[in-house]
Amino acid sequence: MKYFKIVLVCVLLLGLPGLGAVAGGQQVDTYKFADRDTCSLWMDVYQPADSVRKDICVLYVFGGGFVKGSRTAKDNVRFFKEMQGRGYTVAAIDYRLGLKGVKLGLFHLKPGFEAPRAASEDLISATEYLLQNARSLRIDARRIVLMGSSAGAITVLHADHELANRTAMVKGLPSGFRYAGVVSLAGAILSTKGRPKYASEPAPTLFYHGTKDRVVFYSKLSIFRKGMYGTKTLVKTFEKKEFPFMVVRFVGMKHQVATFPRFEEQDQICDFIDRAAVGKYDNELDITVRDKALREKY
Repeated sequence: MKYFKIVLVCVLLLGLPGLGAVAGGQQVDTYKFADRDTCSLWMDVYQPADSVRKDICVLYVFGGGFVKGSRTAKDNVRFFKEMQGRGYTVAAIDYRLGLKGVKLGLFHLKPGFEAPRAASEDLISATEYLLQNARSLRIDARRIVLMGSSAGAITVLHADHELANRTAMVKGLPSGFRYAGVVSLAGAILSTKGRPKYASEPAPTLFYHGTKDRVVFYSKLSIFRKGMYGTKTLVKTFEKKEFPFMVVRFVGMKHQVATFPRFEEQDQICDFIDRAAVGKYDNELDITVRDKALREKY
């Protein structure tokens, strides 16, 4: 009996995988969605109350330069709980940190291109898990929206690019599957084949970026068609192909745009997600923000 009580206390405090934990009246469950050679990958699923449930799942990828970061970081969890309170299911995932302990150099750039690919593979595996368990998780498989910050934004843009081009990476996804939307906070695509091209229409995408970002480049940085293609470059492709998008450009701001829009622009993000999730986002909207107070605050 004493042993049973100890186990019960551990379950309530820690939340065993699949059993869940309740924090502040909010349900959070943890699941293992993949095993890799180097690690196991987990996701935390934040379930909203039935009274505000939207059946939309925000699949979130944290930032950290493919070197560090965590789905359980304080600001991330704060954002997940706020979205949960608005009625969204949030699936916050692990992924392999492909640049952890790696030193990049002019003649050692390959890991820089491999890290987003590995992270994208992990994101696709998380998507497969959500689709396979959509009923038990009470989400609509047609309403999965990707969202990421910095390295996470790079990852979500890469994954949707792979899906639009139906590469081998996405062979485990149903043939007709597409993400309902993508939210990129200071993201880019790293390519060894020049400006990214899309064989089919990507998901409606909401881009946030600072025009002075030199961590994830706002425009592009490339040599011999190998490089980083940021928001400014990707939006040009979306415009040319008439793909649906919304871009918010923060003039004079740097890489802090990878984080603060989650809180400062949350209403705007939720409006985009709601419309994209039901197939009603078909705009090409370009917003330029010159906000001195916001620059000073961050």
